[in-house]
Amino acid sequence: MDSAEAPRPVAKRPARRRIAWWVGIGALLVAFGAVDLFVHDLNSPAQGVVHQTVVADTSAEVTPPLKVEGKAVIFEYPASLEKIKPDTLSPGDIEKFLFTMPTHHAWSLAIQVKSLAGGTLTGDSGYNLRKQNPQQYTEQVSVVNGMTISVMSDKSGPYNQVAFIPHGNLVAEVALSGTDSSDTSSQKIFDTVVDTWQWR
Repeated sequence: MDSAEAPRPVAKRPARRRIAWWVGIGALLVAFGAVDLFVHDLNSPAQGVVHQTVVADTSAEVTPPLKVEGKAVIFEYPASLEKIKPDTLSPGDIEKFLFTMPTHHAWSLAIQVKSLAGGTLTGDSGYNLRKQNPQQYTEQVSVVNGMTISVMSDKSGPYNQVAFIPHGNLVAEVALSGTDSSDTSSQKIFDTVVDTWQWR
């Protein structure tokens, strides 16, 4: 009796070869996707960072200063200030003016016009007091509209400047005090008054 021949086993593809096949298919798909994205970008409008241009608002007009015409002097002051009633005149005083800023209660502009003994600043007690204390006050002398003006600045604390403006036997003291030792807005107000100062 002939013995039956045993069937041969079917050869199986190694697992490693199947994995390599799927990896190759995946790589082809990724490559096709990259090419499609590149073509899409070429046909799309360019994109970039958009910088918004900020245009300054020039609609608000600057309010012109107001004018004061006193008995002996004429000057201007910013319209943002509020003019209030000054103290009673003392002996030797010609006139006084007092201003405050509604938004800054600790701020004041006081102007006093009075007689000047001897016709020079050495006859003014307020000027002499500051002149004799250079450790606290610095003096700056300038000529404005033909007038010699001496400005004394207090360097020991908050903003405090006094301009002494002599005129014959009269002197005007323009005193501005604020809450900051260096206040740009206060300096502009001070300059507005001094730069527009006129004697009658």
